[in-house]
Amino acid sequence: MRAESNFVTGIKEIDKHFPGLLARGNVLVIAGNPGSGKTTLASTICYNNALRGKRCLYVSFQEPREKLFGNMLGLGMRLGELEERALIRFVHFPVTAAVEDVASNIVDLINEFGPSVVVVDSINPLMMFISTNEQRAWLQNFFYNLTALLDGVVVLIAELPYGEERIPLGDIEFVADSIIVLKHRIDVGKLVRVMEIRKVRGAPLRVAELPFRIVGGRGIRVFAPPTISEEISLEKVPVTSTKLLGDIYAGDVVLLTYPPEAFTPVFGYLLVEMALRGKVKALGILYSLDPAVLSTLMSGYLVNLGLSDKELRVLKEFISFERLNPYGMSLEELAMQIIDLVDEHNAKILALAKVETFEPTWRANPRRYMDVLSNFLLTLKKRGVVVVRLASKISEEFTKVQQSISTLIVDYNYRISEETGRLIEYLKIIRKGESPRIVRVSPSLLTS
Repeated sequence: MRAESNFVTGIKEIDKHFPGLLARGNVLVIAGNPGSGKTTLASTICYNNALRGKRCLYVSFQEPREKLFGNMLGLGMRLGELEERALIRFVHFPVTAAVEDVASNIVDLINEFGPSVVVVDSINPLMMFISTNEQRAWLQNFFYNLTALLDGVVVLIAELPYGEERIPLGDIEFVADSIIVLKHRIDVGKLVRVMEIRKVRGAPLRVAELPFRIVGGRGIRVFAPPTISEEISLEKVPVTSTKLLGDIYAGDVVLLTYPPEAFTPVFGYLLVEMALRGKVKALGILYSLDPAVLSTLMSGYLVNLGLSDKELRVLKEFISFERLNPYGMSLEELAMQIIDLVDEHNAKILALAKVETFEPTWRANPRRYMDVLSNFLLTLKKRGVVVVRLASKISEEFTKVQQSISTLIVDYNYRISEETGRLIEYLKIIRKGESPRIVRVSPSLLTS
């Protein structure tokens, strides 16, 4: 197998935005509290470089082989298969006071196996038996000089006590070429994981913190906000159209609003028309109603509009629903999970129901809510996705916030005629840069 020239983390967002993180000859320190994901990240680096033909030596003072390989297999990393192909070697050292002997054994393994990547998990057991500054300096220089011996990269894991952020190896923070600190905290009862890219030698840091999550079968997933150049490079390409709204473009954010006590079937019809006219996959995210129940209700509604069984079968090929619990995860994790579902379904239209669910979250921390939402929408815009958001107008202030980030607004209202006593329904349609218009809701709106 031919080895590629660049070292990678295997996390596309990190490799794209921080290409110098694992430059040849670099020492990368991964630090964090217990359970923050350090071993998972180090294993991801080892696995993905081995897949590219770069041998990886994984030295562990903590987890045995069976436990590490089993845990990583659950995240989609088949370390055992690469071990059989002599691309990964795992060595478990017992904790010992003979630090010099451990160092000598590591050098022997490098000379014998010829790795390009060495992972040490973790440096903390070695530090237990070091008491003088001279010993610290010796160990620090040993790890730093390993890169010359293997002509590759060294990854050191450092365990940080809870509440601490300083790496326990003297001046290693200053001589390390790259530093990643993994953090996790509880925010309103929900786990929030954050990856802090603290240092990349020779490169300016654009983003200090990146939310991430660890997903079964997929490993580490990072939520990296798009750069400005990525945001504005998207061409104005029609994804679909509707008779009522005209062309709808990649990256459009369509807001459908309605009073808390009322809803209009026109919105459901618009979503169906978008999927069918554009012949693109639409994904609906539900926070309460079961997808199967909604699918049954929608089918009955469309049959009443005159769709045949054959047309309904075609429709099901274009529209899918997923149900998520917004109360069981942080905003960042919810955003990442929805983006993953968009990719999984290859959707070009994303419909998000009950946007008002997040009104208390916005009220508690407006800045954080807007940061996450804006980066979420920019990420989808970069993918060329049309985002349709349905929101009950439970708060005038919250509704205005949603309108401010939308490119197209369809606002449903109604009143009772004083003359006839009949219900009059109408839509106010506003596309940014165009004059608003008012449309009466009538049966003709539901035909195409």
